[in-house]
This record gives sequence, C-alpha cells and structure tokens, in this order.
Amino acid sequence: MARARFDSDEKWAWWVPSRQWARAWVDGARQYWALVIDDYRGRVTDYYHERYQDNPDAFWLMKPAHVVVAVCFIHI
Repeated sequence: MARARFDSDEKWAWWVPSRQWARAWVDGARQYWALVIDDYRGRVTDYYHERYQDNPDAFWLMKPAHVVVAVCFIHI
C-alpha cells in the first residue's frame, strides 16, 4: 500500500504523494483509458462498421494508440 505524508508551512498544509502512490495512480489511469479505448473500438466495430470502412481516418482511436498520462500537482 502506498503511503502519503502531509507537509505544512505557515498558512497551508498539502499532501505529498509518494513515488509508489504516483506510479500506482498512473498505472491505474493507463488501465482505465485502455478499457475506454477498447470499448470505443468495439462500439465502432458494432455500430459504425460501414462508415469506418468508408472513412477510417474519421475514427482515429481505431489506430494503434499509446496512452500518455500527464499529472500536474499545483499549490493554490
């Protein structure tokens, strides 16, 4: 299980995720979006097969995709 710590200064307290937690979050996001893309591809195959055959460029997620997860932690 990933651990987290809280740091604080005069006014603010913020959560500092561990590297293990951040890696688990990114891996989970990649798995989730891979499922979403697979579902999309299944729906295109089922419902839009003729349109996909006519214009495959209109369905760009049918092409091989690499999921990139960008995370930004900000302090407000």
